[in-house]
Amino acid sequence: MLLSPQSRARLKATLSVLLILVPLIFLGLDYRHTPVLLSGCIPAHDKITPRELVKHEYGTQGTYKGHHVYLSLDDIYGQQYLSYVKHRPIALVIAMNHEYKDAKGKNDPMGPMTTKIWETLSRLSPQDGRELGDIARGSEPALGWMKPFPLSLKNVDAFPVSYLYIVGVRFLSPIDDGPRRQLEHALKEVIAQARRDGIASLIVPNVAVPMNDPSLADLHEILFTEASPIGRPPEIYLSVFDKWNKQLAIDAVESAWQDACDALPPSEPYLVEEEPRLIAASLFVCLLVFAWFVPMTVKNWFIITIFFIGMGVGALAVTGLLKDYYSAEARTGIQAIVLLVLALLFPVLSKWNPSNVFDSKVDNA
Repeated sequence: MLLSPQSRARLKATLSVLLILVPLIFLGLDYRHTPVLLSGCIPAHDKITPRELVKHEYGTQGTYKGHHVYLSLDDIYGQQYLSYVKHRPIALVIAMNHEYKDAKGKNDPMGPMTTKIWETLSRLSPQDGRELGDIARGSEPALGWMKPFPLSLKNVDAFPVSYLYIVGVRFLSPIDDGPRRQLEHALKEVIAQARRDGIASLIVPNVAVPMNDPSLADLHEILFTEASPIGRPPEIYLSVFDKWNKQLAIDAVESAWQDACDALPPSEPYLVEEEPRLIAASLFVCLLVFAWFVPMTVKNWFIITIFFIGMGVGALAVTGLLKDYYSAEARTGIQAIVLLVLALLFPVLSKWNPSNVFDSKVDNA
């Protein structure tokens, strides 16, 4: 059945609009996957207080490398464990040390928290409880490694965790850097696995740190160091037991936060996934401007998009040479202005004819 001229015109107009909107659709999908805008180190407006921790069970520390960072106060023996965490799936880090022996010389790889998690799973999901018990009786994870354990238990308010990340660690020691190196490697694996699993909220309790021990700041510092620069997982909760000294926990995360922020290099991006997002936003402007000059057909869209992305990548590479001379905010602003000017002028530049720009060769004979 042939379409009428009016129907064909409407179809072409609709296609043109959809093609122009492709960069915005990309940005929307990208933001849904990584729902964070700013990278770097951005502290919260208000400092965390012990009263806030007790009242709300968590306090906001700020945004670091695109991750929203919180300090949380958790009662693993309570009925509302992790009820304040709104975004799922949730992954919880727990610790095992297969080399540890109790006072009677028996192997005891599970500490109080892991034991409580095992008891909870045995009650809510016997299969998960048995499998966690088998892991405890085995030899994995080795010290310095991480073993992911996806739970069959799903969407249970009493225990809203989808994944357990089991790390093999020992208590941090001021006289032995072995446990620190092991923890660094294990947490690096945790962050990478959380990205692969699409985790929305990562809960990191005080693994490798005894109760009310100042080395809690070292744990948080290591976690900040290993944090991915692309904002995945978007939310990280630094969890301590509700029996901890609240002020000590606040001071520990503040100390680690300050050290991590001071250690960020000037080249750290100001925006999460900065280059593709800037190029996509400016490509939308370019397509919008081009639509006034040429029909937005599929062929024209491909030509414009490919050439503009190439020019945009080149422009960002040139402005990237300024990273040692300007702050991250200033550099991002310069890059955005350059791409915007390029988007506005690209339709004009594409019409330039070199024969009309340069002088022709003159024959003096």
